[in-house]
Amino acid sequence: MANLYYNQHIDFDLSEHDITSCSGAGSCNGGWPSSALNYVKDTGVVSESCFPNPDTKPEHPCSEKCTIPSEKIKINSVTCSAFSDEEGLKKAIIKSPLVGILCCSCLCHAMVLCGYHKINVGDRLYYLKDTTRYWIEIQAGDPLIGKTYWIFKNSWGTGSGYYGYYYFVLDNFSYYWRGQTCAANTPVTSLNYTSNDVKCVDLDGDGYYNWGIGTKPITCPVCSSNEEDGDDSNSNLGPLDANGFCRQLTSPLAYPTTTITTNTTWNTSNSLCGDLIVKSGAILTITIQLIMPVNSTITIQEGAKLVINGGKITCANIIVKNTSNLTINNNGILEFYKNDQLSVELGGTLDYNYGEIKILTKL
Repeated sequence: MANLYYNQHIDFDLSEHDITSCSGAGSCNGGWPSSALNYVKDTGVVSESCFPNPDTKPEHPCSEKCTIPSEKIKINSVTCSAFSDEEGLKKAIIKSPLVGILCCSCLCHAMVLCGYHKINVGDRLYYLKDTTRYWIEIQAGDPLIGKTYWIFKNSWGTGSGYYGYYYFVLDNFSYYWRGQTCAANTPVTSLNYTSNDVKCVDLDGDGYYNWGIGTKPITCPVCSSNEEDGDDSNSNLGPLDANGFCRQLTSPLAYPTTTITTNTTWNTSNSLCGDLIVKSGAILTITIQLIMPVNSTITIQEGAKLVINGGKITCANIIVKNTSNLTINNNGILEFYKNDQLSVELGGTLDYNYGEIKILTKL
């Protein structure tokens, strides 16, 4: 969940033992998801290094937890609900991973429900049917094709299931998925990260930004849409509709072009949503960071100048017109991403004796 909130792979290594020994929610032999999540809300869960999981039982007492953890994660609140059908659960999981109890004939086990998918030929799934449970591989013509399987994250390590995940088919939803299902609500708080670390990006260049789960963060450009991109890897798919499906897009969301007509210095971080034009006779100086949208263009018109003076420009195609100039000095940086290009037309000039041009593989 923390990765989804910060919208990047931080991959926190947190202590499961903190929950089993300190929360009062239960033990390795079982417990209650709502109590465990409320402990994360009120107290927080520390890093694995602060309270490692014991190699063998018995569980270690909470007094052995370190006093100064390198990390502690908290959540904002906990919401628990009962679901009697699959559709209600699907709508809830769009907003956040869920914790609940899955039951079969011999046991009930709490796990994180983190997704669902439509069953296709070749899928290998764990089938809970009547009082039995077994692995199946979906063959052509199987009546399960097109139905739903549920993706669970277990707590038994990467050697269990598919690297710690299980794909379940539930023959009787209300029988196997019992009791209340609980959601951990954002924001997430950390000792080492703040809301300024939430990545807000438009990687597919469709004009819609993605910021993970939670409300729109301050790291998004002020000019950006308040509708979040549901799939930031596909420029043909935009925000989610009421049923959790991405809207089809026929063209990118259009933003106005920023035009510089007089000598201007940008000495505070700036993020644009559209193209940038430096008009003839004008000089634009960048002394900090300018973040341009993916697939955007900066045009330096005839007789104009763009100076990266100790600052940084990230993304954008740059066109240096005849008699115009692009200067990178004072350790300034120009960062290109994916298909960005620098085009210096005949009569234009590029000076970067005291700067650097980089190619980014990710944002």
